[in-house]
Amino acid sequence: MSKQNADNSFVVGLIVGGVIGTVTGMLFTSDNRVKIRQILNKSTQALPELTEDLYGTLELQTFRLSKIAAQKWDRLKDAVAIGIAASRSDLPETEPENTEKQNHS
Repeated sequence: MSKQNADNSFVVGLIVGGVIGTVTGMLFTSDNRVKIRQILNKSTQALPELTEDLYGTLELQTFRLSKIAAQKWDRLKDAVAIGIAASRSDLPETEPENTEKQNHS
């Protein structure tokens, strides 16, 4: 699970870094500024769709991860309850021994 999160984070970072680097490079280059503005305009127009896709992906991943976390939490609660029950059944009963000692005195 954590490897998949790391892979997703890497991909998102790669995309964001690529976009920032491309825009920065385009702004500081002295080549045909009209062409650069056209490219930036097209990129800006595509940004809402890209954002919507990214939001959908994040929403899906969040739902999936919360479902997995809930399942693991339930398993942990069950394991703790079983462990507590097992430890209580393994404990020797100390009260009858104390009672017997008191009766012999």
